[in-house]
Amino acid sequence: MPSVMAKLSFLTVTGPLKGWLFPVLFALFLVLYRMVQISLVRYLLLILATVAGVFAIPKLFTLFQTYVWKPLSKFAVKKPKYKDIKTIIEEEYYRREKDTIKANVVVFGHTHVPDMHEEFEKVFVNSGGWVREEGVHCNTFVYIDKEGVFVFRWDEEKEEPEHLTFDQDNTFPEVAQT
Repeated sequence: MPSVMAKLSFLTVTGPLKGWLFPVLFALFLVLYRMVQISLVRYLLLILATVAGVFAIPKLFTLFQTYVWKPLSKFAVKKPKYKDIKTIIEEEYYRREKDTIKANVVVFGHTHVPDMHEEFEKVFVNSGGWVREEGVHCNTFVYIDKEGVFVFRWDEEKEEPEHLTFDQDNTFPEVAQT
């Protein structure tokens, strides 16, 4: 089936419907208006439309987010997207879960702020993210080995990682001087 999809991929529709294959729309048109009289062909086209539609589902979610959710989110109550680890520990996570954490290292994610914080005899680290946004380091990741826990930022110009250091009072990381 992938080879069939590859051969048909040049027939894509541009604009807001980008990602929907032309054959899907054509097959649906034929099935709905009964222009195909041969049952086998009709079923094959329906199967093709179904398979191609399944492949288009991720694109549908992207379209929904772009054209529906983003405009609506401007009117919604906004939760802060960027939280540092100290805020999460003090306000939310550690207060609720402090008695259940047995690990020495707790790795957070999805707050978009690279950070490392030592408290309660544990290391709390956030990997940051790969999304480019103003005021936030992007292309960051966590590396853990026997030596310890490290946060790095991928430098695209040098094509190598840079070690980030954190001040306990200042959560915004700086590139470590080597």
